[in-house]
Amino acid sequence: MSSYAGFLAYRVKMQPEDFCVEEESTLPIQKHGAFAVYELKKSDWNTVDALLQVQKKFHVPLKLFNYGGKKDRHAFTRQLVTVEDSRDLSFDSDHFSFKRIGCSDRPMIPELIRSNRFRLCVRNILERELPSIESAVSRVNAMGFPNYFDDQRFASYHPVAGFAFLSLFRGDPESALRFTLLSPYGGEKTHAKKRKKAIHDLWGQWKECLDLSQTSMERMVFQELKKRLGASKTKVQKDKVYLETMDRLPREELSMGFSALQSWIFNECLARAIRDKNSHRGGVQTVDIKTKTGDLAFPIRANQEVESWKRCQYHLIGPGQPAIAEGSICEQMRSWEDRLLEILEINRDSLEKRYLRSAFLKSHQRPIWCQPELTMENVRKDSLNNGKLCYDVNFSLPRGAYATMAMKALHLRIKEK
Repeated sequence: MSSYAGFLAYRVKMQPEDFCVEEESTLPIQKHGAFAVYELKKSDWNTVDALLQVQKKFHVPLKLFNYGGKKDRHAFTRQLVTVEDSRDLSFDSDHFSFKRIGCSDRPMIPELIRSNRFRLCVRNILERELPSIESAVSRVNAMGFPNYFDDQRFASYHPVAGFAFLSLFRGDPESALRFTLLSPYGGEKTHAKKRKKAIHDLWGQWKECLDLSQTSMERMVFQELKKRLGASKTKVQKDKVYLETMDRLPREELSMGFSALQSWIFNECLARAIRDKNSHRGGVQTVDIKTKTGDLAFPIRANQEVESWKRCQYHLIGPGQPAIAEGSICEQMRSWEDRLLEILEINRDSLEKRYLRSAFLKSHQRPIWCQPELTMENVRKDSLNNGKLCYDVNFSLPRGAYATMAMKALHLRIKEK
């Protein structure tokens, strides 16, 4: 049985330059091509907002922009963006630079990201805990860590309502729309949360909901529901209205709704499969950590079992998910996936349906393990935290892996035996 582990004292992202991310891609860059290639460097901005500024300045349709992934807002990041436009759209602002560096015959896509290179300054370190961190660097370099999705993936998660899209797969599009629109998110202002709560309590009274609406998205939804829903509508007719209205929400938000649920199921199944290995005599020694969406298990001793996991790729739940080879940890993950769907009251057949035009659930492959090569250097006094130390750490991770999860693995508070 796993025991719970806390964390050694540490802080990251105290300032953008503490968290640097450089995308390493295989996009071919040349002198000529249908796609102009740009280097986007930014700090304290997210990728989409930066591109919206370029789009607004040069009046280029946003659909002509392609990139591999959204980089962290609270960081200094570098990535490639392609634009299907022959003009030079180079642009500098206070928070980002967008510089043309060549052309390509193909657009930038996530699959062209080979890895992301990280350089972090880790702060607020207690001097007495420095030996534990140095030991952890050796441990993580030797055995790696589970490739869990981290909290950033679960912005749409609500501690009471859970994941809004669960309702979609249970045949309840009304609740899916309701919680997608009205669930508060981290950092939202108190008055906005109170307004959402008031609208939530009036749900079904569309005029009253419309009167309380303040955002364009809220007004669109309640104007549509007020116009199209009447007492004479059957459940099938109402469900159609809810789905069509939901389809008008921003595509990115809908895609994240599907991805968040899919990613949480992956995390749960991987954590439970790892704990299974811990429950056997002579098995993998693990500890658990608490996160906002559930407990995650981390092995803390390397053995042959852990070594075998480093080669495993798992297809996340969704249409077209292939069969699993017997005897692997992925087979155990699939078994837990079946049990989890039963607990969630979701039929696998419901996962094969396409509910919305603009976004959908899609199975894709993900390594279950990360094996970074961490380099710890430049231990010094922390200029932002009196009496504490800080250090720099460099490493690369595959596309889709989280540096913040690497930091969790590195700063586990483990009782040495």
